[in-house]
Amino acid sequence: MNTEKEKSEGGLLPLAILLGLMLLVLVYGVSQGFLKRTEIPANKKIQLTVIVQPDPSDSYQRVAQAFEQKHPEVSVQIVEAPGQSYYQKLLVMMASGNPPDLMWIGQGFGEFAQRGAFLDVASRIKQDVDVSRFIPQSLEWYKFGDQQLGIPFRLDVGFVVYNKDIFDQAGLPYPTNAWDYDRFFDLASRLTVHDEQGRTTRFGYFGSLEDALFGAQFISDDGTRATCDTPQMIEALQTNNALINRYHIAPNAQQHTSLDRYFLFASGRAAMMQAYTWDLPSLRQQAGSVRWGYVLNPRIAVQTQWASSQAILISAQTKQPEMAWALCKEFLTPEFQKMMASNALPSDIQVTRKLAESGQPQYDHLPVLLAAIDRLVALPRVAHFTEAQTIMDGARDSVYTGQTSARQAVERAARLMNRMLNEQRRYGS
Repeated sequence: MNTEKEKSEGGLLPLAILLGLMLLVLVYGVSQGFLKRTEIPANKKIQLTVIVQPDPSDSYQRVAQAFEQKHPEVSVQIVEAPGQSYYQKLLVMMASGNPPDLMWIGQGFGEFAQRGAFLDVASRIKQDVDVSRFIPQSLEWYKFGDQQLGIPFRLDVGFVVYNKDIFDQAGLPYPTNAWDYDRFFDLASRLTVHDEQGRTTRFGYFGSLEDALFGAQFISDDGTRATCDTPQMIEALQTNNALINRYHIAPNAQQHTSLDRYFLFASGRAAMMQAYTWDLPSLRQQAGSVRWGYVLNPRIAVQTQWASSQAILISAQTKQPEMAWALCKEFLTPEFQKMMASNALPSDIQVTRKLAESGQPQYDHLPVLLAAIDRLVALPRVAHFTEAQTIMDGARDSVYTGQTSARQAVERAARLMNRMLNEQRRYGS
């Protein structure tokens, strides 16, 4: 049962292959003299191109228009590419000799940073940005060696939502941020309902418990080796497998992919649900009549919250580094972060606190997420992460569908992962 992460990013599987092809194209093109960036005549506007994920609120376009008003000598072009093709579109632009000046980056950071795709802005940040305003971990996620390649404008965070009406009807107290696995299991068990044939008509929990809660991680922080064949990972797989197949508290792989989880939560067929900040628009639209609350993950070995982030970074190939930096700073302003805050955690702590205290319903998730700041754990942003994640997802599915044991699955995954990483090192990718 695969848990979808960074939903907006989509297909990264061929990223390493495409990056290799991109480098070949660039080397050949430069040697032949046909991949040259066109110089802008003095009497024309400075052109800045920004490639981003689509945003229904048009926040990127609004920033671009405001920037053009402040800098009439500049024309900003926003290029949108949807999740399933975003990185492919970015690679095509780079390989064609027409790279963007600025680009949206999420989990793919490691793949591109390794190849020198981003401008080091450490000195500019030191001069122009008050970094004390930002969530400390988020700055670390955009470091590469001794370079600071940017600052995220938003964080995506995992949490649990629960149906207050179901809890009230069962006479059970709501979960709190201090709950542990025993409390989670007790509530999920009590709230699970089966019919006379033993079929689950209401799941106590729709989702899975994060690896990090068990102290597990499937790839090392430096991306050089598999770390999935550990007792902690085995425990994570066994625990989730028991929730699915022994206690029937959580859906199996087929149910997880075939059922509309928003509908199930809205219709009262899931008492608690694993959710992420990007789920909030759909939850509010489809479950608007449900009284729900937010709570952090239960403590197991540790208490952590899955997190990722999004940033606008500057291309190392830009011809306008100073103007690109001026535009880049606009995405760190309180005004822009407020635009994103209804379905995210702004990286600016001061902005987040102010919105959390406002009492406005579109920010009702922020008080809980503020409590999670010290517990945020991001997956390693390293090259070939997505290939490793695909291998790990296959191992999970083999356990949850009863094809193999947790130990056998992680041992096989570690072999495949290390073989893949060794091959990538051998070919210099």
